[in-house]
Amino acid sequence: MGRKGGHKRRFKNKNNQGQDGYKKFKGDDGYNEWYYDHPIFEAYYKLQLEEAYFKEKPEEFTLFWNMMKEKLPVVFRINKLTPNYQVFLDNLKDKDFIKKFIEEKRKQLEQQGKAPTEGQQQKEQEGEAIEEEEQEAEKEAEEQQNEDEGNGEGEEEEDDEDEADQKEGDDKKGENNTKTFEKFEFSQEEIDTLQINNIKFYPDELVWQINCNRTQLKKSQLLKEFHKYIQRANDSGLISRQELVSMLPPLLLDVKPDDIIFDMCAAPGSKTAQLLELMYTQGGINTKGAVVANDVDQKRAYLLTHQVCRINPSGLVVINHPAQFFPTLQDPTSNQAYDQKFYFDKVQADVPCSGDGATRKIPTQWRNWNTRDGQVLHPLQLAILQRALTLCKVGGYVLYSTCSINPIEDEAVITEAFRRASQGSIELIDIHTKFPELKGRRGLSKWTVCSSTKKHPGHDQEKKETVADWLKIYDNFESIEKNDKLAQFVRDSMFPEPEDKMTNEIKIQNTMRILPHDQDTGGFYLALIKKNSLINWSKKGLPKTAGSNNEEQSAQQQQEQPAQQQVVDDYIPDASEIPKEAESLQNVEGDAQDGKKNNKNKEPVQKENFVTIPEEDWQNIKENYGIEGIDQSLFVVNTIGKQKVVRLITEGAKKFNDCDVKGVVNKVNMGTKAFERSRETFQGIQCRFRICQDSVNLIAPYMSKRKIVVSEDDFKFFVQNKNAKYTEMPNQKLKEEIAQLGQGSIILHCPTYNDNLVCQNFHQSVNIMISKEITESFKIRYLKQLF
Repeated sequence: MGRKGGHKRRFKNKNNQGQDGYKKFKGDDGYNEWYYDHPIFEAYYKLQLEEAYFKEKPEEFTLFWNMMKEKLPVVFRINKLTPNYQVFLDNLKDKDFIKKFIEEKRKQLEQQGKAPTEGQQQKEQEGEAIEEEEQEAEKEAEEQQNEDEGNGEGEEEEDDEDEADQKEGDDKKGENNTKTFEKFEFSQEEIDTLQINNIKFYPDELVWQINCNRTQLKKSQLLKEFHKYIQRANDSGLISRQELVSMLPPLLLDVKPDDIIFDMCAAPGSKTAQLLELMYTQGGINTKGAVVANDVDQKRAYLLTHQVCRINPSGLVVINHPAQFFPTLQDPTSNQAYDQKFYFDKVQADVPCSGDGATRKIPTQWRNWNTRDGQVLHPLQLAILQRALTLCKVGGYVLYSTCSINPIEDEAVITEAFRRASQGSIELIDIHTKFPELKGRRGLSKWTVCSSTKKHPGHDQEKKETVADWLKIYDNFESIEKNDKLAQFVRDSMFPEPEDKMTNEIKIQNTMRILPHDQDTGGFYLALIKKNSLINWSKKGLPKTAGSNNEEQSAQQQQEQPAQQQVVDDYIPDASEIPKEAESLQNVEGDAQDGKKNNKNKEPVQKENFVTIPEEDWQNIKENYGIEGIDQSLFVVNTIGKQKVVRLITEGAKKFNDCDVKGVVNKVNMGTKAFERSRETFQGIQCRFRICQDSVNLIAPYMSKRKIVVSEDDFKFFVQNKNAKYTEMPNQKLKEEIAQLGQGSIILHCPTYNDNLVCQNFHQSVNIMISKEITESFKIRYLKQLF
């Protein structure tokens, strides 16, 4: 979940002073030193982690803390659903692929007489830098104007790595008008050591890591073409650039083809896409499951659709709701007389968090970190987890995760859920045995609740103060003094249970922490919870909040709500349980804090209403394309608008849609484009709808008309020629076969590759009806095109 933006300002004035007034120092890599230095931040995590993880090797804390300051290596995952993806995979298996790629590009430029001299390269780089600076300055001015005018819309969402790239570039600009390119460039000797390495714990050799960071890949002149190659593969859906640790939640859920999964905080969609990839890898065209991807922000929900649709999933449902308030749905098909509620098979709760484990991706954490952020988000995270457990079926699983290493957002949330749930109704699954090659730390059984007494102290004060001056520690909730302003967001739910209960009853050690220095990743926390029975939630009223009169608060709670009231498996939090300040703290892909979130745009997205395709249109499609063996009810149209698009959904998506009996779900999108109404200007076309490339591989097996089997060579010919004239076709027999079909949409099916191309047949030519991005994917996979 998350949005782009929020950390783009340099906080710079004419005297080169930060907002707090202390001088900023330029680091070797272009960042200011204070981004990588926050003594209160460091003291807090030394207090929380040192005894549990570094007691025997105190020097290891230094390794951990130094790694928090390093940039992340580039990681991506191959989409196994893409036909003939093995061509791309085979390239990666060559340890010298990057080196060979660069050498091949150099030869190509030399043959074309375009190889630039060293001086020309430097001049081009400087010109690009100036142009980039000007564009970024214009963009920032425009964004500032939008903020001033009250435009509450966030910036456009991108995938994990692109978003981080943009933030890094934005954070480094404005220092002066001169760029030093040498620090981004590689020598030939360094290029010889560049490799793409397989991540062993991820199955089927699908995840790969380049031993350089994003900035080097994007800014190095020598790697510029290779970066374009990776970008083309990403844009087409052949790969997904995603942080390694964020790939763990979908893996741990053990996705099945028939599962209906709720992704509660889904934007920007990388984990959603991964869930669908895992689902379809097992089920193929027979997949019946669905992933219901939700986000609280309506614009992010729309952008999520764009992100995930690169893999063309019919099992996708995108909705727009606050996760903790997702409504209870009714299941008309339930055979349980005592319970007619709709339940999900599995739930992924990658909750909003402070993102202090994401310093390697979002370096502004070094300035903005504060204990307050985790405390403010704690009740929201708890509410989302309780709602997740409520919506999950008995025997199902909930995966809770954050990009925070703060126990207040991690173990404390899990502990309080166990306090409130009826005994034995939930249990923590030991996930440390799932991936032997993955190094994960056991969850903490004890931690310290404390508040920072000030923000970043600045360089001048760094060596003059002690931990005691920076952090106020609370032994227990009862010890907090009345009207302690520092503790205004501290709650009784943040404190641990006695250690024996934490380990023997709750079994908090079954949860997992990923620390950056263990395998060169970001920081992450994961907990897999199994629901054993319907949950009797202990509804004790609002958690006690420090900094107020607790006696008066408790008395008021007892009057408003009896302490022992039980609510059977139907928990929806009271809005007053969540601080308003939590609304301004959002995250990027479940990680990075966004302290400048604008929440003026509160109106929910217009509800989309998806219904089965009208009978007349279905008969027209069915007869023209010879479709048999697939249920009409899986083709839906949106009643809002002119019904131009027919979408294919799965049985799981249909069930979810049917269970919204009262129409309370804010639906944004469903399934994948199957057919689109043809333009009336096309004369001689019999079918009113043309086939869409998005779902052609799912529909083609059920088609008996307007589908032509072609050879490998013919398939490659059409990939190379987007607009192929009849006179240019090398295969005379194929040309005659195409001409006999008449005008309209056709499919070229290649059995060797088990892949299909959607074309539009005209009087004298055949046009490939696929996007530029998908065309690039075809060229990479079938023409082995590198450039």
